[in-house]
Amino acid sequence: MNNHTPGPWHAATADEWRSASGEHAQWGRFDISAGSNDPSAENYYRIASVSNVNNSDQNQANAKLIGAAPDLLLALREIADDYADRFDMDSPSTNPGMKYVVQQARDAIAKATGCAA
Repeated sequence: MNNHTPGPWHAATADEWRSASGEHAQWGRFDISAGSNDPSAENYYRIASVSNVNNSDQNQANAKLIGAAPDLLLALREIADDYADRFDMDSPSTNPGMKYVVQQARDAIAKATGCAA
């Protein structure tokens, strides 16, 4: 399963969203969007909202992490594929730490995409 909305994704505070859209937004909420970062644009797609009135700093950190997800997934795939191409992962002479890192990357990719590692 790799049907996520293509990136880049953007994270914005509810205040930024409200000022762009003119609509009421919940304090402490962060919206993650794709396409345009302007909520009034035709190609604006809200992916998710993060809110917890008690911890706005944590909301912002979570929103930024979610917003970076497509870029992180692409980078992790490229790194894992590059290492696997450069080093024989089945060879006993390949550094075990390298094998571990590639497997960790593949497991994270599988978790993010719903596909087997």
